[in-house]
Amino acid sequence: MRSRSEKRNRYSDDNKLNYTKVLAVIIAIIVVIVFVMAIRQLLTMDIIPKKGNEYFALYEQDKWGVIDNRGNVVIVPSYAEMIIIPNQKHDIFICTYEINNKTGEYKSKVLNKKNKEIFQEYEQVEALENYDKAQNIWYEEDILKVKQNGKYGLINFKGTKIAECEYDKIYTLKGIEGSIIVEKDGKLGLLDNTGRKIIDTEYKEILGIGTKSDEGYITVDEQGKYGVISYTKEQILQNKYEYIEPIYGKDLFVIKDKNQQQLINANGEIILDSG
Repeated sequence: MRSRSEKRNRYSDDNKLNYTKVLAVIIAIIVVIVFVMAIRQLLTMDIIPKKGNEYFALYEQDKWGVIDNRGNVVIVPSYAEMIIIPNQKHDIFICTYEINNKTGEYKSKVLNKKNKEIFQEYEQVEALENYDKAQNIWYEEDILKVKQNGKYGLINFKGTKIAECEYDKIYTLKGIEGSIIVEKDGKLGLLDNTGRKIIDTEYKEILGIGTKSDEGYITVDEQGKYGVISYTKEQILQNKYEYIEPIYGKDLFVIKDKNQQQLINANGEIILDSG
């Protein structure tokens, strides 16, 4: 049997309900309900981002597979070579197999999270590897190199072709994101990571001015003459110099012309002449 003092916890001194406390409890419950409903609504409206799947290479018993961030094994470890995942948020897994160490030849296929092969219309599919001066490796996002009828092109992660398979080679301009070197008939050009042509395939060498694509590029033509082209395809300096060295970003250049060094601006105006 409850004591009289225990009963008074819920009642006032005159044995009536303490309506102030009861009201406070009801208000607290309503606040919690409203808060939960608000959170659910925000999640439904995607205002609060939901954490999606991320994928990682899995190494187990000398074989490679794929695991997601929830601990689920997506691809059972069964490959001798590490599976390449160009973007951890996309279920695009590039598997290499039947490697001939003598000739360097190999086969590759691309699987999705359902272990289904995709992009089968291509002879080969590769991620575009890049790295900086510190040898930190990354892969170009939302872009893959593909081979068809012996030539190379580009597709995005949806499989849409963004550059025709017409090139002899495709590789990244090292250290600069979104700058893809293409080679045709021994001459080099440049595409961005959407397949947009920045530089036509007519140069012997293409160099980055800085570490970002919007800083522009130095080109070297078949005669060994240097010039500068911007990321927006504008010819900043004609290919008529013996050498070009950028300083202070993309605005000033040290050039060598007729065995003399000069400091010029992006308009080709001489700022300082060594002669």
